[in-house]
Amino acid sequence: WKMRDVETRYGMVPVKLKIVNGSTIQAAPEFNDCVRVAEENNVTVLQVMKETEALALADDRKVG
Repeated sequence: WKMRDVETRYGMVPVKLKIVNGSTIQAAPEFNDCVRVAEENNVTVLQVMKETEALALADDRKVG
């Protein structure tokens, strides 16, 4: 696992990335940070988590 910050439209969220054979196979946003960001933006935690995970995987695959 490696840690990385992901910029979402709601704010910055730390994410754990699971890397196998050089490829990112899973992204796990930090739950407490997702709760905080969701409360600050009046959106659901699920919205923040889904966007963060999608952006983390897309960004990491582009960068390589």
